Amino acid sequence: MSKPTVFLLLGLAVLVGLFFAVDPLGVLPDSKPAGDGASDSVDDALLGDGSGTKPGLATTEGGVDPLTAASRDPEGEIDLGLGPVVVFGQVDQLDGGPLGGARVSVELLDPEAGERGVRTRPDGMYRIRGLPEGVHTVVAAHKGFRASSLVTQPLAAETETELPKLVLEPRKDERTNVQVLVTDFEGRALPGAKILITTMSWDMHLAAGPDVAGIPGVRFKAGTTDAEGRVVLDAVEPDEYDVVASATGYATESRDGVLVAAGTTRRIVFRLDNSVTIQGRLTGPENEGVRGMIMGMRMPTWASSLPAQSSADGTFVLDGLKPGDHMVVGYAEGQGQTMAPAKAPGTGLTLRLAGAGTVKGRVLDTEGEPVATAHVRPFQSTYFSYWYSQIFPVGPDGTFTLSLPKGDWELRVEADDGRVSEDTKVKVEIGETSEVEITMPPILVVRGIVVDSDGRHVEGADVYVMQGGFPPTPSREFWARSDDEGRFEIAGLPAGSVGLHVDHPAYSKGTFEAVAAPREKAAAVRVVVTPGAILEGTVSDSDGNPVAGQQVTAMPEGSYMESVATWTSADGRYRLAPLDAKKWSIGVGPLGAPSASESVNLVGGATSVVNLTLPATTGVLTGLVRIGGAPAVGAEVVVSDARDIGSGRATTDEEGRFRVEGLALGPVRVSATAPGGARGNESVSIPKDSGTADITIDIGTATFRARVVDGDGTPLSGVFSNLENPEATQGEDARWRPLPQTGADGVILATGVAPGRWRLRASESAHANYLSQPFEIAEGGTVDLGTIVMRRAAEIRGRVTDDVGSVVENATASVKRPNGEPVFLFSTATTGSDGRFVLRGIEAGSYRLRVEALGHAPYEAPIEVPEEGVEANAVLPRGGGITFQVRSTDDEPVGSARLVLYDAAGQVVMRTLSIVNFTDSGVRYTGPDGTAVIDDLAAGGYRVAAERDGYEMDGLPVAVNVQSGERSPVQILLRKKAE
Repeated sequence: MSKPTVFLLLGLAVLVGLFFAVDPLGVLPDSKPAGDGASDSVDDALLGDGSGTKPGLATTEGGVDPLTAASRDPEGEIDLGLGPVVVFGQVDQLDGGPLGGARVSVELLDPEAGERGVRTRPDGMYRIRGLPEGVHTVVAAHKGFRASSLVTQPLAAETETELPKLVLEPRKDERTNVQVLVTDFEGRALPGAKILITTMSWDMHLAAGPDVAGIPGVRFKAGTTDAEGRVVLDAVEPDEYDVVASATGYATESRDGVLVAAGTTRRIVFRLDNSVTIQGRLTGPENEGVRGMIMGMRMPTWASSLPAQSSADGTFVLDGLKPGDHMVVGYAEGQGQTMAPAKAPGTGLTLRLAGAGTVKGRVLDTEGEPVATAHVRPFQSTYFSYWYSQIFPVGPDGTFTLSLPKGDWELRVEADDGRVSEDTKVKVEIGETSEVEITMPPILVVRGIVVDSDGRHVEGADVYVMQGGFPPTPSREFWARSDDEGRFEIAGLPAGSVGLHVDHPAYSKGTFEAVAAPREKAAAVRVVVTPGAILEGTVSDSDGNPVAGQQVTAMPEGSYMESVATWTSADGRYRLAPLDAKKWSIGVGPLGAPSASESVNLVGGATSVVNLTLPATTGVLTGLVRIGGAPAVGAEVVVSDARDIGSGRATTDEEGRFRVEGLALGPVRVSATAPGGARGNESVSIPKDSGTADITIDIGTATFRARVVDGDGTPLSGVFSNLENPEATQGEDARWRPLPQTGADGVILATGVAPGRWRLRASESAHANYLSQPFEIAEGGTVDLGTIVMRRAAEIRGRVTDDVGSVVENATASVKRPNGEPVFLFSTATTGSDGRFVLRGIEAGSYRLRVEALGHAPYEAPIEVPEEGVEANAVLPRGGGITFQVRSTDDEPVGSARLVLYDAAGQVVMRTLSIVNFTDSGVRYTGPDGTAVIDDLAAGGYRVAAERDGYEMDGLPVAVNVQSGERSPVQILLRKKAE
């Protein structure tokens, strides 16, 4: 799965993984230019075929090879001796006659009976006697064909029932190829460029690799471009891939979330610009040079760099970078990790490691005996920690030793037989040793068969638990891939119901709920997947000419997490398939900033055509940059239009003015950086009629500083912080200004701060959120808050279900202080498909816990949180809703009206922003027809109003009563304001 684009947009990611293996595939750029550009061969043991078998655990434990079994099964008829029921039928081949030699079996809990079947006669007929009464699943399989099955009607005693024909479809080779062309920015071919396509996040793949990261089922291929800058990767399995291109002396580029469909040729073009470097030194606690891992992330997109390794004296060169601001992360085994901001190009960066602690552990079974064949995964309560985590082997005596940076860690152990431990908490201090003992639970499993709507079994479907939090991530422990009979088994699950995702590159994604049971009692769940939808079209410029190489991004309604992307071919065409059958937004450009967009309702198995037209790039922006009221000479101006970040650049002249041409018409965002680093940002829209706009950017001259440490005085790196305007209302753009993330010294330093009244908010998920008292900043002044102490965080863990006991995925948990003020502006505590959440970053104390989810009424209750944390479960009843119709007093629909809800206490109803509702925060607007719907409301009375520029309410807010499971209609009248 690709790293979701939303993380890059939000700028919340922190790289905290432990990376050891630099360039495990040999796909990083060479240290010197390539020779004749001949295509490299990649070790078959590394590439394989993307097998998807979990290390040490068969994907479908307990499944039966139909070929081996058929050789010992009787032909024509079998008596299972389990009951009085008899069934008979015929197996045919698709577009052919009867199929002899097919194996027919019945899914039964009795392991011995379940492995017995019958071979069809040459006429395809079979008969099975001795079945128990009830409903049964009958399966037919044959070499070279897709297995198929049917579910019978309830079968009664002393009956002989003819079953519908089972039709087997011949297997097809659905592998395809990916063709990549790499050129420089002038269009000249780049021989020797390294290409990697991978279904895991490409930066993690290059830094660690699938085995070290413990990610099962990764599909990947690698290659090198030839003298014409081309490489063809053959036998690629259909899936969603990250594609990355790198070459010595050029900036690394990636295409994330690229769909490769069966039976197609995927063509991708990279244009690489010249790169710059960051040079520095990685040191230990005593300033000694150390060998370790270095990675960079470009701000503000958080796009990763290629990993680099420091030499024995600690020096390193981070190459393949684009100019601009970066956050550089350093790690060395036994020395800890750190990060610091840096500019590229740049030299003299020092990354100082603080040291590490040791964790010694022992893994035992329920009888107290050591578990020798297992691995342990450590991860922290920080963003992306599980995403970037890796695994370590457990020794023959059941013991392990880990060297980890300081902090609160969780350990998860997975045994080779499928058992998975509960997460064990451990606190790591520098130079100290912590000891833990982990007991593995009994094995509980969910097993099943994935079939399509015709009953044919589906091979290669991924079935997994989705973990909640930031980011939501498919579990690497609770995962399986269906085999050639469509069978799967997920072992190690906790007791109780669990939601599972099913994902196959030819079908719509789905979810289902199951209950884990011991293997001998686990009945097979029948999971039906439906055909995916196809979306295709062309991208043209404003004159109707096709445009090649344009990024086309599709996002299902309300879910950044499931976005996918492709790039247009030479004739401007694009194709995305398969997509889920739902409403999608399709646009040209990066997610969140499309330059042309449409919405479409997709239908499973059908093709929808959406043609997109790019706006003209004839826009001209002029402007003035001032610092402290005086012209800012030599300020760097970056203009981002709907196409991308940095669509236009300029430097201010002696009068502080600038001019940028060739911009897309419409909204643009402008960033200006004065000499010395002070910054200012403004937004403006370039109108279509004139094609020109002018803007003034005022940069403040004040300076803000603070230093952040933990409870024992150790500086905290990686702290997110921002200045807030305490007088601004929630949702206003001017409410906050992001500040640079802290480096190894824990210092927050910002120049160019505008004068005014501010307060500081700082967050780091292993520590309690910090919010200062308001303070004043004068023009040209300096405010230093001194040392800020962030205490170790307590946490709330819980499980969310609905009022009938089913788990609720994508629920958001948040807390408010007793005065009603939210602790977080953005919550990363979301439930996974197991219904569980962890809310971190709060101090011990009294709060109100709020849990909300689409389709449900919110839950809210007081909660006491001790230092050791607390468990709190929530039950969400069905929600009610309101259907709005906003019209003018002239009886015309009013589109783009902002809807405001007030509860019985007169408070504005707002949803807590989180990663799962980022596009649906509770602030709703009417469509062009003046209508809108707001669901997920608790039953009760509300008052509603509407706002839009140029209009005012015709009367007071309208009262409406909401009932559970129903939508209440309401009409709001607006009248035009007098000019």
